[in-house]
Amino acid sequence: MRNAILAILVPLLCLPMGCMSDVPPGKPRPTLDTYRVGDLVEKGSIDDWEKTFIQSPGTTTYSIIDGTDSGKTVTYDVTSLGDSTWKLNVVDRVAYTWKLTDDGLHCEVTVDAPSGSTSTFDPPLPVIPRNLEPGKPVKAKGRITVTHTDNPSSKMASGTWTISILHDADVTLKIDGTDIDCTRIYSDYDADLGLATVKRDTWDYYAKDQGWIATVFKQTITKVIIPEHTSGTWIRSGK
Repeated sequence: MRNAILAILVPLLCLPMGCMSDVPPGKPRPTLDTYRVGDLVEKGSIDDWEKTFIQSPGTTTYSIIDGTDSGKTVTYDVTSLGDSTWKLNVVDRVAYTWKLTDDGLHCEVTVDAPSGSTSTFDPPLPVIPRNLEPGKPVKAKGRITVTHTDNPSSKMASGTWTISILHDADVTLKIDGTDIDCTRIYSDYDADLGLATVKRDTWDYYAKDQGWIATVFKQTITKVIIPEHTSGTWIRSGK
């Protein structure tokens, strides 16, 4: 059951990707202090939605500068599947299928490599809604089904999910000597699979014409009554 639960996590990369944050939305993330230029600007506008959030095909490396697996790197591949659909793969970890609709970007399926499990969201899980208004969260809920990747007819678990997505701030990050103006998206995700629950807070940073720049997340998986906490700060180290 525990491995099956790992497959339902929402990325950033989501990718890759607990809750109980000690810093509320709208405040700087301390683990990015050495990269942040000046103060964040709350409730900014998104000038070009598609050029900011749609991921370009290619491979990017991210450095884990804080939290679980600190000091390591992860490889992130984006592949176009046609028909406004993309596969976003955090190599050897998790892969997501995102689809662009009139309402925005949604995650239809998540494949967890270590556990060999696949999660399907009904309806598809919102990732970046088009109708984001500064400071106003977009909320959604649905059902999730976890199956064996090699045997889709074999169900491992099922349950419900809820998510709240907020454009809570804009911030400039200095990476490799270059100032990058980022839009920050905060996602609060919860899943209930009966014997286990998942809670995840994620702050994802996107930049126009550059896509996903960084992520800060905290996650708690509780199986029966035993919680397991993980966290991470990932920042782009190559393009």
